Amino acid sequence: MARPDASAPALVLKGLCQRFGATEVLRGLNLSVHSGECLAVIGPNGAGKSTLFNAISGRYPPSAGEVWLRGRRVDGWAPHRIRRQGLARSFQVTQLFKRLTVRDHLRCALLWGMGHRYTFWRLLNSLHDVGQGAEQWLQRLGLSDKADALATELTYAEQRALELGVTLAGGAEVVLLDEPTAGMSQSETRRFVALMREVTQGRTLVVVEHDMGVVFELADRIAVLVQGELIACDTPAAVRANARVRAAYLGSLADA
Repeated sequence: MARPDASAPALVLKGLCQRFGATEVLRGLNLSVHSGECLAVIGPNGAGKSTLFNAISGRYPPSAGEVWLRGRRVDGWAPHRIRRQGLARSFQVTQLFKRLTVRDHLRCALLWGMGHRYTFWRLLNSLHDVGQGAEQWLQRLGLSDKADALATELTYAEQRALELGVTLAGGAEVVLLDEPTAGMSQSETRRFVALMREVTQGRTLVVVEHDMGVVFELADRIAVLVQGELIACDTPAAVRANARVRAAYLGSLADA
């Protein structure tokens, strides 16, 4: 298999469409995401933001168009194959295993990226490199004191931090985060944004987020979806001043 093109954009969409029956949810999206940047995707409810993530990550094969990941076309690939190509994602609703500890979540996330394949006769505790990697992630996430707790015993914000760690621990270079701060208090949001900044350095982020404070703090550029169409993609300042965006979505928030 050919190696990814390091000089190519991290993610490119060409004419991406997603239809469900007669309903067209994504309408010919063209978008290029630069390596190492944070692109925020915003838009009203029903604009197609989560569908966009599903089409990129392989959960739904696009109805038309192309998805290029680090110089390789991946539309139509299975999600696990795209994941091994270097793209990972989180979901709006936390996706954790009820019977696994925090440490075991991270150890499982590390396995493939550290070269370990599915060998049922080897015990997880015997993989010392995986154990060391998990301890490092526990420290980075601020969860060392919860290492042996079940995921269900964590607070909501801690669960989101763990899910972020699981998303990143496998070594993905392109990361899709779907409403990472949804449901958090203002203080939890501030801490989580600081954590995101720290643990995602050097990676390419595409973030769907409704909290405009988080969007304008994190994003290098903002893409605006309305009824499945990309109506703007520019710097935060340019998007804030865009009359079409203000009319369609931001409204008074742009004046805040």
